[in-house]
Amino acid sequence: MKQKLNADWHAKNKMPERPTLEERLKWHLEHAKHCACREIPVKLLVEMRKRKLI
Repeated sequence: MKQKLNADWHAKNKMPERPTLEERLKWHLEHAKHCACREIPVKLLVEMRKRKLI
């Protein structure tokens, strides 16, 4: 069972300041693998589906 918040992962994987769309997509995909503290934003899910990333 995944922990709700993976503080270690968050400490080591900060979202870049002023991220590009590509950086946001990559970060959220990795985040979903390692942490369950929040859902991927709908706007990004739509883009991920368009790009067949999920």
